[in-house]
Amino acid sequence: MGTGFTAYDDTACMVRVAHTFSNFLYVESCAQCNPCKLHSGDITDRLARLETGQATEEDLERILEGCNKVTDGQRCYLATAESVLVQSLVKQFADKAVGYGIPGETADGNDV
Repeated sequence: MGTGFTAYDDTACMVRVAHTFSNFLYVESCAQCNPCKLHSGDITDRLARLETGQATEEDLERILEGCNKVTDGQRCYLATAESVLVQSLVKQFADKAVGYGIPGETADGNDV
């Protein structure tokens, strides 16, 4: 992974963005660091539940807890990317995440 950034306008669903990036990082994890593979998988699963309207407040709490644990024993920057990216999206767009509840739709009606 190189450096760079991605820009979205206000029509993007940030819950879907968080899930998409988290899923990419989970798939690309080499699994040499158990916390990275395990916690990024759990974060991705909980973001998927959030995206489909099946998540609870506890899932949001567990996502943030996982972000704090995913970097334990890391050997590369992938776990840090997971932690920083997901935490910032969840914290910045918590109102959208909490309002997420209709399967197949975003809280604001926007798509990625």
